[in-house]
Amino acid sequence: MELVRGIRITDYCDQANLRTQDRLELFIKVCQAIQHAHQKGIIHRDIKPSNILVTLHDGVPVPKVIDFGIAKATEGRLTDNTVYTQLHQFIGTPAYMSPEQAEMSGLDIDTRSDIYSLGVLLYELLTGSTPFDPKELMSGGIDAMRKTIREKEPQRPSTRLATLGADQLTTTAKRRSADTSKLLHQLKGDLDWIVMKCLEKDRARRYDTANGLAADVTRHLTNEPVVARPPSQLYRLQKMVRRNKTASLATASIMIALSIGVGLAMAALMQKNAAKQRELDQSVRADTVATFVNSLISDTLPAMIRQGNTQGARELINTADRLATSSLSNTPAAEVELRWRLFKILFRDINDPQAFRRQAELISGLLSKVAADQIKVSREQLRIAVSTAQLWAADPRGPAMEKPMQELDALHVEFMGRTPPAKGWAAFCRYHQGQYLMVFRKLELAEEKLAAAYELLPKDMREPAPERWDIPACYMWVLADLRKLSRAEEVARWNPKLPPRADTEARAAFLNLVSERNNILCLQDRFSEALRLMEEEKRVLADSGASESNLLRLDAMRGEVLARSGNTGEAMKVLMQVAANPLSNADYLYNAAVLAVATGDHGNHLLLLNKFLGEANNAIYGAYWDAFPAVQASRSFRRGLARYGLRRRHGPAPTPSRVARRACATLNCAFRPHKP
Repeated sequence: MELVRGIRITDYCDQANLRTQDRLELFIKVCQAIQHAHQKGIIHRDIKPSNILVTLHDGVPVPKVIDFGIAKATEGRLTDNTVYTQLHQFIGTPAYMSPEQAEMSGLDIDTRSDIYSLGVLLYELLTGSTPFDPKELMSGGIDAMRKTIREKEPQRPSTRLATLGADQLTTTAKRRSADTSKLLHQLKGDLDWIVMKCLEKDRARRYDTANGLAADVTRHLTNEPVVARPPSQLYRLQKMVRRNKTASLATASIMIALSIGVGLAMAALMQKNAAKQRELDQSVRADTVATFVNSLISDTLPAMIRQGNTQGARELINTADRLATSSLSNTPAAEVELRWRLFKILFRDINDPQAFRRQAELISGLLSKVAADQIKVSREQLRIAVSTAQLWAADPRGPAMEKPMQELDALHVEFMGRTPPAKGWAAFCRYHQGQYLMVFRKLELAEEKLAAAYELLPKDMREPAPERWDIPACYMWVLADLRKLSRAEEVARWNPKLPPRADTEARAAFLNLVSERNNILCLQDRFSEALRLMEEEKRVLADSGASESNLLRLDAMRGEVLARSGNTGEAMKVLMQVAANPLSNADYLYNAAVLAVATGDHGNHLLLLNKFLGEANNAIYGAYWDAFPAVQASRSFRRGLARYGLRRRHGPAPTPSRVARRACATLNCAFRPHKP
């Protein structure tokens, strides 16, 4: 047999002052060794520190498990305090022995007995002591010892530490390179649950395998939900936040303020009667959950969507949805506000018709329970959103679209019948009808609806009107597609100035209007005029507090206009600078890639392809990549060239390679002009 030179695992950890994390990583290796023995049909039955020696291989600690084959060892005395009887029934070390080992009832001893002993070892590595004191176990005799092991529940590791004397607790923490408060915090939660699952009296409730135990410890180290802990929705959300620390830092100050506010609120509630207190408790809890989830949506979701992490965004949205259902059911106003935010994200960014229709239906059911002054968003907008969601979820080729179209017609009649007529909301109804018809290429009908919306749109900036800039932009898009350029230019001349304190949505909509005006001018070869107007708009946006994303979009538009004018060299330079910006998205990569392939710039095309595959790492883009064959890719490639008019200006485009064709197909899927 191999001669193992080493020291007990507990002695090594204490002498090296290993942190809790380092002890857990060493313990995982022990679990893997025990799993190997179990796979060979061997049950150790006497796992304890003296049977696990640590040696150094090239400065790296490696645990060695020794003393297998305890059944044969009953003929001679075992090391340390191993206890055995002449009847060969009671075998093992009391402090590390499982309840079934201590039972001596003839019950089969299986691998889960070793899981219990591993739990005792982990307990000792974390706290410096075993769950039951060895001297106390032996002091009362064999029967009392067996009874304690079978029936007495041990303290949690964090509880054991908290009950230690000050000197002993300080020594224990020092051996783990931590202060006392930090050590207690490390043990509470996951590690308590993992250890106590190992120490279950009923072996059916323990981990099935040593690998399962090691996997749960690994999940704790990587801030993932552990199997040992009941998986509440809030717990899963906390784990996700820890995995996205950078995106969640902005919420820390909000949570501190919320904690103080909730504490003060709870102190005031103690003075009220029980019924009133329950009602207020529910309200405070709902506000806390709503504020926390709203902060996550504001801080984390935009970054996920910009990076193409649609899967992560959906996971966060689903978690927020479940929290709204479980925690906001008694506060309909807070639930409406949260679900409205989820609806807008699913509608504008994720573009999932079934998901945003579900949110709209839930909002519709809540509206009767909410007074108008309890929510910030207008009831008119919510009512229109419900019908619009039904429309976008319908098949445009079937009769299902007729009902939501009729509902929008009825709302239009209602708004126009008010005194005075609510023209802004009436225009909003026609806009959604026209946009839907436009996307599904029913251009003549779309023009009719959008013309009505444009005529109803209040030109007075002081009068409220939703989608003030999206309506003319959408109308111009249809007119350009129908080649009614003179009318499109008339609409383009209506160019309301952006308010100095415009919000994010207003600036984005305003940029849609600028983009469509550029298209109209480019279709008439008036490229210089388009570039000059964009410089003016850039100054307007900067004065209104525009974000870096807004200014980046203007730069992308400038690159498009340069490309369409034939100045491909300068256009390529501008579009590559845009693509290199951290705020760049798939649309910008698409624009640059089409230009690179069309002009034979294979070097820049390869750079863009690598960047796209590196950043668009979500399931949707992956599905696009796999789903579009070369024939479809080639058609998408031609459609991309037509957008810039490059075929007309440069003659036949170079035949793209298979990789280039697939790249263009993938990137083209990301470009959806005027998506709902």
